[in-house]
Amino acid sequence: MNIDWIMETASGVYSVLAALPPLSTQTPLPPDYSGIESIHSQKFSVAIFIFMLLAIALFAGIAASFILGKNSKAIKTGEKWLFVWIFLGIVVSIVFGALQLLGGYLF
Repeated sequence: MNIDWIMETASGVYSVLAALPPLSTQTPLPPDYSGIESIHSQKFSVAIFIFMLLAIALFAGIAASFILGKNSKAIKTGEKWLFVWIFLGIVVSIVFGALQLLGGYLF
């Protein structure tokens, strides 16, 4: 194996990389106004959060009407626990969305 060929190749690569300007002298990119940090994205996140709250309110209303309906006496214990966990999930999802929105963006 010829080690001189490897050394010449490494030297050539180093000379090409050394000819590049340092990163600090390159011009910065213009600001991205459509990114997650922009005002438009924040307004969009607020709109998504409001839409999520409306959808949750509709879902909770349907679930509550089922629980409080005329056959509420016929609901079994397991179904009651199911609705307890559903409403707990609703509360957790609202808190999670609000915390994400306070952090600056909503996934």
